Parts: sequence; structure tokens; C-alpha cells
Amino acid sequence: VFTGRPRLAKHLLQNVVRQWFSRLPEICSNVRDLVTNAEAAAEAIRAGNLEALGACMASYWEQKKVMAPGSEPRPVAVLRERLAPGLLGFLLAGAGGGGYAAMITREPNAHAWVREVVAGCHGLDGAFVSVP
Repeated sequence: VFTGRPRLAKHLLQNVVRQWFSRLPEICSNVRDLVTNAEAAAEAIRAGNLEALGACMASYWEQKKVMAPGSEPRPVAVLRERLAPGLLGFLLAGAGGGGYAAMITREPNAHAWVREVVAGCHGLDGAFVSVP
């Protein structure tokens, strides 16, 4: 989904670098957890386990928000909350600027449902669902 809500990465990334160099315990622990989660995601992909991959995506998104508080625009949070019952995983891609969300739905070919939810979310003007 292109959310139409790009994040401004400059200040987010500056804060992430500052936090890393300050060696805040929460950040160091989160970085370790990011590595562990990436390894679990790779294993889920190798095993073809979409539920496990979705759980890794959800964990990654929460970990990313620890690294960069404020990285989830409110309309995107509303979208995520409304989609949650039908999702295995959700995240925003990249370090900002793009406004792309990746997700795995519980049901295959749920594009129409996702489009309907996106259309009903205020603040996502210009958002659209892209199907590979």
C-alpha cells in the first residue's frame, strides 16, 4: 500500500544516530532484538511460514518505533489498527520518505478488502493498493 503519507526521515535518522551513540540501554537491547528478529524472519521465509513471518514483521514495526519514535503518522496508525484483524503482519518500509506499507493478510487475495479499508481512512488521500 502506498499510504500517501511519506515520513520526513532527516530528523528521525538524526535521532536514531544520537541514541545509538549515546548507548542508551533500551536502544542497545532493541538493536540486539532487531538482529534476533531478522534471523527469525529469515527462518520463517525459508520454512514458508507466513504466520511466523507476519509475527516478525509486527515485531520489527514495534522495534522500529522504539528506534525512531514518531515514525508512524497517525493516519497510518489508524489504517494499521483497522486492518489488524485481517493481517498477519504490517510494517512501513525504509527509513522514511516513501510512505509504503507492506503487509501479509490472513486471507489470500484480500486486495479488495484492503482497498476498502484504505478508502475509509481519513488522511490517506492519494493512497492506493499495489499488487505485485
